Amino acid sequence: MDDKRKYVLKQLEKEKLIAIIRNIKIAEFLDVIEELREGGINCVEISVNTTNYADMIKIAKSRGFITGAGTILKEEQFNCTSKLGVDFILSPVLDINLIKACSRHHIVSVPGAMTPTEIYEAEKNGADMVKVFPCSALGSRYIKDILAPLSGLKIMAVGGISEVNAKEFLAAGASCLGIGSLLVNRENASLHKRNTIREKAIALKAMCGGV
Repeated sequence: MDDKRKYVLKQLEKEKLIAIIRNIKIAEFLDVIEELREGGINCVEISVNTTNYADMIKIAKSRGFITGAGTILKEEQFNCTSKLGVDFILSPVLDINLIKACSRHHIVSVPGAMTPTEIYEAEKNGADMVKVFPCSALGSRYIKDILAPLSGLKIMAVGGISEVNAKEFLAAGASCLGIGSLLVNRENASLHKRNTIREKAIALKAMCGGV
């Protein structure tokens, strides 16, 4: 693994929390990520099904965030986001060609998988980390059980993560957590509720401390 990918992986594991940003307005974006930063979150994933996602990636990168592109399903989406200099790329599915493309471009690959076979295939084919989704349906014990025979695997747990269960997923062995609409959504991205993003981020960071 090249040094760039090693660094990004180290940062994801150190920070533990990745804010997943989807379907908010570009006019709200800068204030939203500043609220996240004030709450202690320095890693963001921007979904490519969000209008103006490319501009959001540029802004996040310019502000020093570890920045990922999410919901990558097509080659043209990979080509666009890789040119923007994203640090990591996530897909909701296991696409071996995408894993290999990320490796060639020195980008951390985080394919989506759920079953033990899918997770194993992802790691065997060079995935740097595996996104296990939906975690709220599977429970933290599932992460622990998966890691028993696959020790050393890096898992990003995504789906239904909140301040209530974040700590148990990390304690079960997840390397980091992706948190979506429970942290950032259309409602709290609006001006009069934006401070709730910071408050939720602070609560999540507090729950993850010491794990």
